[in-house]
Amino acid sequence: KYGIKNFMFLNSTINPKESFARDLANNIIKSGIDIKWCDCANFKGMNYKLLDILKKSGCMKLVFGLETASKRLQKRINKEIDLDHVEKIIRYYHKIGILANITLLCGLPYETYEDIYETLLFIKKNYKYLSGINLNRFIMKWGSDFKLNPEKHGLVIKKVRNYYTSVGFDEVDGLKWEERWD
Repeated sequence: KYGIKNFMFLNSTINPKESFARDLANNIIKSGIDIKWCDCANFKGMNYKLLDILKKSGCMKLVFGLETASKRLQKRINKEIDLDHVEKIIRYYHKIGILANITLLCGLPYETYEDIYETLLFIKKNYKYLSGINLNRFIMKWGSDFKLNPEKHGLVIKKVRNYYTSVGFDEVDGLKWEERWD
């Protein structure tokens, strides 16, 4: 009606289940609407067949929350990702013309220079297949396991006052909040 052809969906992930993403894409295709769109996605469950359907439905870009390429930190934040699969997916995106962005987190609890280096190596190896990299600060979420069970993660929660958050943390065996923030 208004001639709008570009959409940015704001799902936390378009593919919580492959069937959701596939059904959405197939419904866009069946409806005959000619749109271009982007959304956030998860590497788990993403495959070539799904990517082809998403592309056919008008998908132009997907943003993935990789967070870190460090296996140690992935385990610590309960987000273990098969990096070989990630590489295959972003290379296929590049091949079929879907832009792939990744989102990284800095300042994760107990993050070390070695963890950062692992992520930088991943970027160096794959940068030509990525259309963008979003870098965000790790912010303690109120309902997260880090906040609910800080002792399990070796953290001491503290109230802080800055522009981004009111919840900070000291690492029991690591950096204090002020050092981490700097």
